[in-house]
Amino acid sequence: PVTETTSENIGEVRLIIDDDPRVTIEEIQEEAGLSYSTTQRIITGHLGLTKVTARYIPKKLNEFQQNEHVRICKENLARFRNGTLRLCNVVTGDESWIDHRYYIDNCLQPLIDEIKHQRPSYSTNHIILHHDNGKPHVHKCVSDYLQSEGIATIPHPPNSPDLSPCDFWLFDLIKRNLSDQSDPQSLQHAVTDFMY
Repeated sequence: PVTETTSENIGEVRLIIDDDPRVTIEEIQEEAGLSYSTTQRIITGHLGLTKVTARYIPKKLNEFQQNEHVRICKENLARFRNGTLRLCNVVTGDESWIDHRYYIDNCLQPLIDEIKHQRPSYSTNHIILHHDNGKPHVHKCVSDYLQSEGIATIPHPPNSPDLSPCDFWLFDLIKRNLSDQSDPQSLQHAVTDFMY
């Protein structure tokens, strides 16, 4: 019933989503003890959220987010036009269900080692990393590690998955076409096989 849509239930759903933006409606429904339709009504109608690539984000950007979106796009376009940003030097990626330590040890370090191996005379010079504002990406340890390796990042405005094109087609396509993998090596082989 509509009477389930109370401020307490709205607050509880908000906390559940804040804790895990990838949570499903069914999981929220079970945890909050609400009906499916009430849960959906709270998410879309009261919290104003929509799901993009398996995580909830605000449907509409607030004024600050809109201004940041425009500012960063103009800044990146200017860098591209004046030659300080070259697409061949941009590395992009996506994290799913990992923390900052795992991101550094299992994603960034192997990536940087491979870049150094493939570019022995240039190393990480001029490499620019593009990632969104996922928690592992913006953690201070990650920023410190990237700075220590001399890798710059492209700024990314909040709640703007449209500026990370891979979020809209590549990563989702890969995730939809992979079955569960038991270890990192089998996951790597499955992704490689799918990409070729």
